[in-house]
Amino acid sequence: MFNHRSHLRIAIVEFTESKNFENFIVLLIILSTLTMLITDPADPDNLSQYNQTLEKLNIAFLALFVLESVLKVITQGLIMHENAYLRDSWNWIDCLVVITGLLELLNLNGANLKSLRALRVLRPLRSIKAFPSMRKLIQGMINSLPSLINAVIFMGFILLNFAIFGTQQFGGLYYSRCRLTPEPANDTWPYDPSD
Repeated sequence: MFNHRSHLRIAIVEFTESKNFENFIVLLIILSTLTMLITDPADPDNLSQYNQTLEKLNIAFLALFVLESVLKVITQGLIMHENAYLRDSWNWIDCLVVITGLLELLNLNGANLKSLRALRVLRPLRSIKAFPSMRKLIQGMINSLPSLINAVIFMGFILLNFAIFGTQQFGGLYYSRCRLTPEPANDTWPYDPSD
């Protein structure tokens, strides 16, 4: 019995780490994103048949994403193992999408959780981990944020100097320039059409 379990686990590991499985998940992400794009925003309560069909598709996508996460947790472990599912920060997005989708689906205690639909926009971000070059690019952008903060502070300082210069140079010069009277006449400001 033990040998049968280990063969099953090895088969699941090989399946979840295969390129075909990864490509299938990317295809699901693309299709899920397309269903979000074509949803009719004028029907937020899904009263039309069109939105109801798309909502059923979203539930099917959620079920497949849950299955993917469960398979990966079975093969990699959840937290404790060195290469566990939640030790990879890119899987946090997967986990967040799955958990919010399940919360929205379960609708615990009748609470209005439709605001969680906004987190569906994170689904396309899940595809980033399938493309190593994109992961490197985004990691490089994240690593450059501290340097960008210094540049933003410097640019803010420059803009502040120009703002002070502008208010000192032109402050009050154009006050009431377009008005002919200090107060509105007949609830409108009279103006000089020749200017």
